[in-house]
Amino acid sequence: MPFTIGASGAALSQLPAHGDWYERVLTGRWSVEANTAGGCPNNQETWTSNPQFSLKVGGAATIVGVLRLNLSLHELSALMQKHDDFSAEAQQAAASGDALRAQQLQAQADAVAPAIGFLLLQSDGQLVGGAKELSTAGLLCASKFAMGTQEVSAEIALPAGGGYTIVACTFAPNHEAEFTLTLFSSDSSMEVRSLNGGRVADVTGALREKPGGAKPQGPKGPACRLAPPAAKHDVRQLRDEIGDNGRMNDSQRAELEEAARLETWVENVPMMTIEGQPLSENIKKRRDELVAFARTEAAKNGGLFVDHEFGGHQGEHQPSVYHRGLPVPGMPVVTHWRRPSEFCEKPTLFTNDWEAEGVMQGAVMDNRWLISAINIIAGNREQLDRVFMDKEHGDEGFYVCKIYHDDPFSDDDWQVILVDDRIPCDENGLPAFARNVNPNAFWVMIIEKAYAKFAKNYEAVQGGTVTQGLEDLTGGVPYKLDLEKDGEGGAKSWIPSKQGGGTPDRLWGVIMEKMMSNHVVGCASNTRGQPRTHTEEKGIVLNKAYSMVTGGEFECNKLMRLRIPLDENGEAREWSGKWSDESSAWNSRLRQMLAFSKKSDDGTFWIEYADFCKHFTKIYMCRMLDDLWTRFTVKARWMDATAGGCTNFISWRDNNQWLVTIRQPATKLLIKLVQPDARMSNGHGRHYSNAIGFYILKGNAEPADRKRRKLILKDGDEEDGGDFVFTKEPKFSRQVIAEYTFERPSETPYIIMPFMFEPGRESLFKLTILSDDREDDGVPDFGFQEVKPEEDWRKTSLLDCWSLGGQGNALGEEPSAGGLVEGGSPAGGGEPVWAQNSQFQITLTQRARCFVFLELRDVDHDMRDVAGLQTEPDYPTVGFVVAKGEGDHVKLDGPQPPQVLHRTSLRRGDGQWLEIGYLEPAANKYVVIPYTDRPGVEHKYAITLYTDVEHRFEKINPRACLVDCVQCGQPSGLHRVLTKLDQLEGKYAKMLNKEALLRQRWGTGGGVNRLAATIGDVQQPTPAQRAFFAADSNCDGKVDPQEFRNFKQHFVSADTDGDGMISEAELADYVAAVEQHAAMEHAKYVQQLTAAHQVANELRAQLAAVQVDAPPHTGEALENGHGAHTAGGGGAISCADPVARPRWSVDSEDESSKKSSACVLQ
Repeated sequence: MPFTIGASGAALSQLPAHGDWYERVLTGRWSVEANTAGGCPNNQETWTSNPQFSLKVGGAATIVGVLRLNLSLHELSALMQKHDDFSAEAQQAAASGDALRAQQLQAQADAVAPAIGFLLLQSDGQLVGGAKELSTAGLLCASKFAMGTQEVSAEIALPAGGGYTIVACTFAPNHEAEFTLTLFSSDSSMEVRSLNGGRVADVTGALREKPGGAKPQGPKGPACRLAPPAAKHDVRQLRDEIGDNGRMNDSQRAELEEAARLETWVENVPMMTIEGQPLSENIKKRRDELVAFARTEAAKNGGLFVDHEFGGHQGEHQPSVYHRGLPVPGMPVVTHWRRPSEFCEKPTLFTNDWEAEGVMQGAVMDNRWLISAINIIAGNREQLDRVFMDKEHGDEGFYVCKIYHDDPFSDDDWQVILVDDRIPCDENGLPAFARNVNPNAFWVMIIEKAYAKFAKNYEAVQGGTVTQGLEDLTGGVPYKLDLEKDGEGGAKSWIPSKQGGGTPDRLWGVIMEKMMSNHVVGCASNTRGQPRTHTEEKGIVLNKAYSMVTGGEFECNKLMRLRIPLDENGEAREWSGKWSDESSAWNSRLRQMLAFSKKSDDGTFWIEYADFCKHFTKIYMCRMLDDLWTRFTVKARWMDATAGGCTNFISWRDNNQWLVTIRQPATKLLIKLVQPDARMSNGHGRHYSNAIGFYILKGNAEPADRKRRKLILKDGDEEDGGDFVFTKEPKFSRQVIAEYTFERPSETPYIIMPFMFEPGRESLFKLTILSDDREDDGVPDFGFQEVKPEEDWRKTSLLDCWSLGGQGNALGEEPSAGGLVEGGSPAGGGEPVWAQNSQFQITLTQRARCFVFLELRDVDHDMRDVAGLQTEPDYPTVGFVVAKGEGDHVKLDGPQPPQVLHRTSLRRGDGQWLEIGYLEPAANKYVVIPYTDRPGVEHKYAITLYTDVEHRFEKINPRACLVDCVQCGQPSGLHRVLTKLDQLEGKYAKMLNKEALLRQRWGTGGGVNRLAATIGDVQQPTPAQRAFFAADSNCDGKVDPQEFRNFKQHFVSADTDGDGMISEAELADYVAAVEQHAAMEHAKYVQQLTAAHQVANELRAQLAAVQVDAPPHTGEALENGHGAHTAGGGGAISCADPVARPRWSVDSEDESSKKSSACVLQ
């Protein structure tokens, strides 16, 4: 019969929004090879081969099932896009009348992800097998079938207790995929087991919100999940090229260590300044020192200063121009350096004192960002003059400029640059790079040279952004507005639109305010790859920054004067619309008022605000520090435990966090995050290998927790963002900037948390927060402080792993990958498999709030350049339980299942966490057991405990007993004896192995008679062989320099007469001495081993006697990794007293045979 969804006796309804549920997670795979891809019951021959699960309930119950494919976010997005593309093509084909093509395309769309669903059968929980037609009577319920990019859910009313069978299937057979089916039941007695092709994980008890109870995180994690940051380059390839392994390089570490040694700054602690003048006294002092130095050197050189550190090279080799000293494609060829007097008729730095003429772009190279920034700044002569710290000694051939470099390595961000006036020139003797429009002016050449010296060479100036150039040259805070979008950084609603609405004059008001408050302003018409034919026809050059020289409202006209850099030929296209040079809109009054100049080739023109909004898409602004401003600066690092990544990863909480207290309404903060300049590692500033961003989060609401870091994040919705207040999404750039206004004061601090997108990557960074001091009283309008360690949560983090064990296993030679914690000892006795997992105990001395985090380590994150191709790491599925302990350092491995207090859900990802709530002190401790969903999965992990009071969190070591020694007064005497015994046994075993190897090589008689005569007919080695065997002490078949030195020493010891030869008598004497020493060592080891066995046996016997009536442990705080001392003397033993241990016997053969001894545990 055709398979349909409807069935009698089934109740399908909307999922309830609330209620108490018990959860089970079922996982499986539809596989052709495993014969588990049978399709729906329409396929009568195969549908029973699908994965099946047995479900049993104790009575009438409600079950909610949710089925989904195991897809990462990127895989899901890619599949949905692919499906939509095929569907759109199919619709187009149908509209054009090509029905066959439309049918084929729709079939391709349907095949992108299989349609999935599940069935519930009445079958007493037994496996359904064989070719079978599904009857209506046997079907209790079926979900709908939907494309696998969606979740499929159904609510099922079970009429009575008993057994049922669940079948998960695809609609069509032979589709392969992994799936997860989650069951929520109102019946706590629900039992589920796999019948065919699946696994079952028992996740939590009732997911109820109990006072102080545990709160498991949902599988999706924080609501604000970030997509991988877009990059204009292949990040992985870049990292390979520059050798970036994610760790700070040696120079960064050296800078860090030197700063710590000199105590020049305190890491993580905000430094506050109230500033309205950006230059410090140190910078002024540095300027004066450089001027004095240059004047002295100029006097020695006939009156003109020569900078021997930068420039002046003649010929082809130009290290101040090219990164490797030789010309490269895309850059001019520099042959020599000339002063302005050698290529200008009447050289002058500026042609007047009130304005700066335009700029000419040099020969084609990738430094337009800097030239555009210079052009924008030149629109404000006052700011341009501030680039020069000294321009009064041009007649002595030098200038002093300053470059602002917000560098985590530096304590003062202004770099003072001394340059001479020799300019790099081409073979024609003309300046090779940027020039002024006026052939006698050269200020732009000096600024460009100063920046090239700062960047190490002219080639390194390639690659950057206009905003970066504005900041570097002014010390201001640059940002840009996008006129084609709204939201963060967008201003589309601020300009006129055809649809009306918004605030069309808002942008005009902002621009005028910024220009009047000493900002520099620029603009551009960026295309994002799309044609803008009408804009080009009007004379606007696309993707090039213009300077906004001035603007205002004149005779009811909102006019703006713009300027574009000229090209290398001194030409530029200009605006040809209304108010252009040839426009009829001009009248004589406006010409005089605005000093109108009708030069069609100077790159300068007027445009009205309405046309500006139509043709330009970007606004660049650079904020100056006017009046009194509050600046908080923090220098910190992402390194080791503090490199937590974004909130996509469970380790996000490890990032450094700072507290922000808002005291006044409408407090506006400008937040800037800076990482080290890529030029220092890449040789250019085009690409960055780390994407940085920051969060503003709601702080902890509990008064006792307000000064502590954030550990967990509450999900939100469209109206309420939960704990996420603001997210500055990560970018591959030197810095990210955002302006955020806090509307209301708050007693609960906010948290600012900078991050790199990926966890585990190291770098220094600087976080700066600026705010206008609205009262101009020098008192900040907000508070900003670090999370102090003494006020933070108490934290213990332990590293461990799941390992298969075995000799040479880097993860550990003892097996520790036991899988899910469920059940007690197996039927045949022995330790349950899950008991192989490492176990950790919690010791508390007072009531404590507890959080436990399980975090996977050494996970490689895919950072390929195309986001859709990125793959999720191959995470295992993990979880953990918190159980009642059975004593101090007592491992849970008995015949009864552990008493589980809390259990996390199983999660395939980088870890799992649990807010336990409050735990009371317990003499028998609490035990945490991390596990994977099945045995045999290997991986490193960290298990971390946070509490609000002091605690002890340690790995369980069964040897660490609580019984004190009556002689030394210390606990764990038996543990130390057993450890010493292990060491002795190890040494003894090594000695026996060496003895056997020597016997095999030399054919000697055994024992310590290593140089005796041969046994039987074994041929004695030659003298050369003997010498080689004697020198090869580690038996690797090679003699290294150290082995040769040792052999030479023994040779000299044997050659007693020093004649360079060893006689038979000398050899006999030396052999006798060696035999005597070996025999003594052999006897010493046997004696120590025997004594250790005796002491261990005696200690074990006394321990067994005193444990019966030993007083219970009081839960006293632990010290030095051992258990706390027990009260009273009844439980004390002596390290020297006899105590029993599992008996060891030494199975030795007859002493005369000199054969090895073997230790056997009885």
